[in-house]
Amino acid sequence: MLMKIEIAKQFENPLLRRKELVINVVSDKATPSRAELSSKLAAILDTKEDLIVIDKIIQKFGTTESEVIVRVYEDENTLRSIEKVIRKPKKEAESGEVESTGEVTEGAKEETPQGEEEKSGGEENG
Repeated sequence: MLMKIEIAKQFENPLLRRKELVINVVSDKATPSRAELSSKLAAILDTKEDLIVIDKIIQKFGTTESEVIVRVYEDENTLRSIEKVIRKPKKEAESGEVESTGEVTEGAKEETPQGEEEKSGGEENG
């Protein structure tokens, strides 16, 4: 995928030992993935991919332009002490599809069409 990356703003944050960047990205297709962006940014910024945290990708509606908020840390210890959740890549099956377990989580519930609830409620009362 072809991508044009332009650094719009760059802040040095010595207290947290990181750089904070706002980057404008123009791609030839859909919104670029975090993995694609981090590999391209690692090459541009001359750092390891592991030290790059992509906070947000804000896609501009109807265009292929995105604004990306990125943090680049000086070392892994600082990254681990500050960032609480590090996104891990999805595990893929041999066929290339993402594995799914079929289990229902606690917060999930079965959805029923509204019409069915109204019909059953009306029959009991009548």
